[in-house]
Amino acid sequence: MASAKERLEHALVVDAIRAALTPLSRALDVPAEPSLHRLPRLQHLSTPIRATLNADATLLQVIAALHPTPAVAGHPRDAALDHIRAHEGFDRGWYAAPVGWIDAHGNGDFIVALRSALVDGGACRLFAGCGIVADSEPVNEYQETELKLSGMQAAIRVRDVGMEAASGAHDPARVSASSTVE
Repeated sequence: MASAKERLEHALVVDAIRAALTPLSRALDVPAEPSLHRLPRLQHLSTPIRATLNADATLLQVIAALHPTPAVAGHPRDAALDHIRAHEGFDRGWYAAPVGWIDAHGNGDFIVALRSALVDGGACRLFAGCGIVADSEPVNEYQETELKLSGMQAAIRVRDVGMEAASGAHDPARVSASSTVE
């Protein structure tokens, strides 16, 4: 939590979420400081943001206002998206997309697909990324992305080896991954 780079990156996202939710909310609670959210392979700064929406605000309006955050697209959003479309060279598909459900009453639950996989026949393409800010070190960002991919790679290898063990074949080249750096 002491890294100025990580705190800046996190603050950009929190500020963007606050700005997006303010016009849709009658009450908004944004903690002043982030906490540390630990996962088995990595840890993230976390700021739980709670909003009480205006009576006329819908879940789909909230999703449209929030997606994509600077964490997955950049800041300012419109300029970042234009740059991504012009230079990234591939469609991100479901990567970083809002994924969830909504019922006929407008209730629902959505998450951001920060790590995702596209399975096509016998091939599996993995997607993960990292945030880039002025103080980012390219090697560190690449290593962070590789670390994020490693959990999915391990899960695919376990499944892949298990399936192939039954047939007596194992080809490690069948498992591949793509790193996306935002």
